Amino acid sequence: MGRIVAGIGLSHVPSIGPVVDRNRTQEPAWKPLFDAYVPVREWLERLKPDVAIVVYNDHA
Repeated sequence: MGRIVAGIGLSHVPSIGPVVDRNRTQEPAWKPLFDAYVPVREWLERLKPDVAIVVYNDHA
């Protein structure tokens, strides 16, 4: 039987996608937001889940 090991929520404002696409993640207005993703990314790398179920609203 599977086991749920994590649940992650994050901001999903429509402007995040274009910021990533345009390589603007290090601009002063955006850097704090994207820097906050780093610990979660590192945590997931350590956790190594077998499956990720992603639920999102594609409104960007």
